[in-house]
Amino acid sequence: MEKAQCLVFVRDDNPLARRRAQQALQRLRSGQGWQAPGEHPVWGRPDGGISAVRAAEARAALVNADKWSPALLSGFCILMAAVLAALAVRLADSPVLAVVPACGAVACLVAAVFGTRWARAWEARNRRVVELYERQRASSDGLPPPPPPPPLHRNSPSGGGDR
Repeated sequence: MEKAQCLVFVRDDNPLARRRAQQALQRLRSGQGWQAPGEHPVWGRPDGGISAVRAAEARAALVNADKWSPALLSGFCILMAAVLAALAVRLADSPVLAVVPACGAVACLVAAVFGTRWARAWEARNRRVVELYERQRASSDGLPPPPPPPPLHRNSPSGGGDR
């Protein structure tokens, strides 16, 4: 079975980037792979900077993060913990069988407690990647970096967010 790949196209008006894009299109049309032989991985650049692909993925993750709230994760985990705990109590006659749902309930409670922290840290990491990429790009263009993206405000009439 062949592994599918997803291409993320990012506009870059740099002449070197345009040449690489044309070469990639020629390789695709000729039936070769889309990466040049010996090309660096898409997550980073040879000089240690952030690639445009990684920045685009971080931007997309930030857009998707705005569509859901970390509180939903906690609520779902608490609900699953309650269901698994009830199943463990129901299977209390057989302690061996009751251990599995009890462990699942504990795992769901841990996810409910720490899941929102993880989601916030993940969002902050993506925000930092976008900010570093914009600084890196501005330093190569000679333009001042754009202002950092504003923090997200979710489900709060006062605009404070639920963080």
